[in-house]
Amino acid sequence: MATQGLKDTISKVANVKEPEVVNTLHDLLPHEKWLSTVENDLKLVKPKVDAQLDEQGNILENLRNTSKGTVQNAKQNIHTYLDDLVAKSKDFGLDKDAVTQGIHTVRDEVTSKLTDDEMSLKDLNDLKRKVDSQISTWKRQAPVTDTVKKAEQETLRGVRARIQDLENKAEPAAETVNAKIHNLIQTSEALEKKFPTLDTAEKAAASYASGIRKNVTDVAKGIGKRALVYGSGLGLGYLGLEGVKHIIGE
Repeated sequence: MATQGLKDTISKVANVKEPEVVNTLHDLLPHEKWLSTVENDLKLVKPKVDAQLDEQGNILENLRNTSKGTVQNAKQNIHTYLDDLVAKSKDFGLDKDAVTQGIHTVRDEVTSKLTDDEMSLKDLNDLKRKVDSQISTWKRQAPVTDTVKKAEQETLRGVRARIQDLENKAEPAAETVNAKIHNLIQTSEALEKKFPTLDTAEKAAASYASGIRKNVTDVAKGIGKRALVYGSGLGLGYLGLEGVKHIIGE
């Protein structure tokens, strides 16, 4: 299958639209040709994504511990971002007061942990990790309907991106690592959604092997049916017509 055709298939099967995620899935996909299918091959990608996440996480951890870079006015930077959100809140099509309340809830929580003095990559990353923990908690909960809570969640996601921008400013080498981690997390989440029960490498490998067996059996059945119709000269080897009948009867 041509590269773009395979990527289109991956996008459809995995239900992902982001080009970076599709490219990552394509690069990590085992290509077993006729023995498997794209959907079955995708089962083996999650452990590879997890391994790359660990690798990039170690690189970021090393940067946290060795970087000498700093930024100033981080607190004011976040205040300015939140001020802009408040000014635009009337355009969101929601209760302006409720949206503003949600924004200020995040402001109080986040800016209390920031300073306008020098902040290092580690300082900023520590805060981003706390934000990530809160966002992860929300993902495991039912979607909120309260406008204040909605505004709070969306605001915190936006603040997280601004904190990461500050990280990258403090340590330019972190930008590439953060981008890779972001893409791998998106890829991992797409695979978890696609295969929610395959939460270990062992389960993924077992399900993959089962898919291979089914595909081989299906192909053999197809050959067998043609053999019964057209005769035994189809390269069946030791399988023979009796073996073909057995496969078809499974």
